[in-house]
Amino acid sequence: MNKAAKIFLVLNAIAFMLIGIKTTIDPVASLASQDLSPQSITAANELRSIYGGMHFTFGCMMLAGALMASLTRHALWFCAAFLGGLVAGRLSSLILDGQPNDFVMFLLVFESVVLLCALILQHGIRGDSTPKSG
Repeated sequence: MNKAAKIFLVLNAIAFMLIGIKTTIDPVASLASQDLSPQSITAANELRSIYGGMHFTFGCMMLAGALMASLTRHALWFCAAFLGGLVAGRLSSLILDGQPNDFVMFLLVFESVVLLCALILQHGIRGDSTPKSG
């Protein structure tokens, strides 16, 4: 399970780091599928900060969890918490705002599956990190 967790974290790290890099470089192109486009310098700053810098840093945290066994379980919890927030936000928007475009609906399903995987893998790591007696 530990190897699966590390592969999972590496894949998530790559995805989030790529989102961060692409959005920092060109937020308009990278967020077009979500119908997001900055209408001011302040909006561009927010998109580069949240989708760019924050996503890149979150990817770095997941990569650290994949490379350092002492951080693997924590990185899986972090990944689950982050994805749980995304899923909760998307579900609340679905209820309050209505149905978004097909790409965003795909993200809701995909992020829900990845959240479930993070929770399952975290549970498996817990058994690996428990000190054994005897």
